[in-house]
Amino acid sequence: MRLVRLAAVLGALVAGLAASSCEEFHGEGPEDATPAYGPAVVAVSLEYAQAGDCPQAPGACEGSVLFYGSWMTTGTFVTLERIPGTRVFRGRATGVPANYPPRAGAYLVRVYDPNLSGGPTLGYTGFRIVLGSEALSWVTSVGQPQEAALVYIDQDGFGHNPT
Repeated sequence: MRLVRLAAVLGALVAGLAASSCEEFHGEGPEDATPAYGPAVVAVSLEYAQAGDCPQAPGACEGSVLFYGSWMTTGTFVTLERIPGTRVFRGRATGVPANYPPRAGAYLVRVYDPNLSGGPTLGYTGFRIVLGSEALSWVTSVGQPQEAALVYIDQDGFGHNPT
């Protein structure tokens, strides 16, 4: 009986010491880690200006003008709407992860224009694109089917050319 009582007292003493020492292992600051948040996801305005007249047979260039961005899931695109009476097309991309200031590589963006389908780029271009109010000026793979412009997008939905 004495042994049981002694074990109970010792157990209570150890538990008390352990409880009082927990604070010593907890330093200054919050108890939980600060949650990590991904980049802001924004909507971005798009504009593309078609160049020249349609070089194909009449009606061949009436197809849709499509926008592609490297952040988009493969097979997805934004269909751009023609501004009546012009050769300018506009649209809006949503769900764009902001990548500016630069944290990694720039996004690749391009447009499929049926006007250009008979040329060496097979209809794709990175030229004459305005993304998030920024006229894109850095184009890679010029004259090839992989032609695309480079751009960074900030948390307000504005585009930035690489410097």
